[in-house]
Amino acid sequence: MFRSDLEHIIRASCEVVQQDRVIILGSQAILGTYGEYELPDYSTRSMEADVRPVEDSPDEHLANVIDGAIGEFSLFHSSYGIYAQGVGERTAILPEGWVDRLVPVNNENTGYFTGWCLDAHDLCASKLMANRPKDRQFVRELVDSSLINTETLLERVQSTHTDPERIAAATSFIRGFSSTASRYVAPELPLVDLDDPRHPRHTSASSSGTDSPNGATSPDVAAREPNPDSAAEIYQRHPETGPEEPSGYSRPGPAREQRAATVGPQKRTRNPGR
Repeated sequence: MFRSDLEHIIRASCEVVQQDRVIILGSQAILGTYGEYELPDYSTRSMEADVRPVEDSPDEHLANVIDGAIGEFSLFHSSYGIYAQGVGERTAILPEGWVDRLVPVNNENTGYFTGWCLDAHDLCASKLMANRPKDRQFVRELVDSSLINTETLLERVQSTHTDPERIAAATSFIRGFSSTASRYVAPELPLVDLDDPRHPRHTSASSSGTDSPNGATSPDVAAREPNPDSAAEIYQRHPETGPEEPSGYSRPGPAREQRAATVGPQKRTRNPGR
């Protein structure tokens, strides 16, 4: 997945659920912190982004709407080669304070909707809580590329509220690496105003350590339905063209192969603008 792919998913997801922001979990949240050419190939292999509505009903109605509209095997998926997986509050085990470290992705390509991506260290901590082989490999690749500080990762893992066995296994895994503190260079990220009422910490999606709601869900959430002019509805009516893209937007799908062939192998360097 490219950064432009993630931006496309953010825009489509917000249009579908009629909210101006979503939270990006899962491996492709790493694209909020680093560009694709800064990352090891393994970390961007997925064609799926886990998208959590900032506000949803207890039965995860809007997450299911995302699945049905732009999820796997949808017209969006077949048209663009990428898709969203709607997820809820129980999807990931996250470190304490994760919501205050979310990284915003907001630009013309997102339609000026905001995708709040997990911080890279919080993402890796959640991966180690899942502890599948692919999760460990994901973390290993980032650590080996000096994109993760092992000391910070250890702190995040030990701040999670879960069973001690998970934490012990993750701690043992991290201590198997040599320290990356001397090689790690913290990326320059957008400044975030935590007091802004639009920040997810002020909604039902916020939490302090656990991944459970910290506020009341809006009463009308369960009644919301897809917008008739949403991305998914337009794809259904015009599957070949989809909605009009913003100026300068590079569409995913077949164009990705052409782009990759044109760009070719590149040295991955830090880009402070990401």
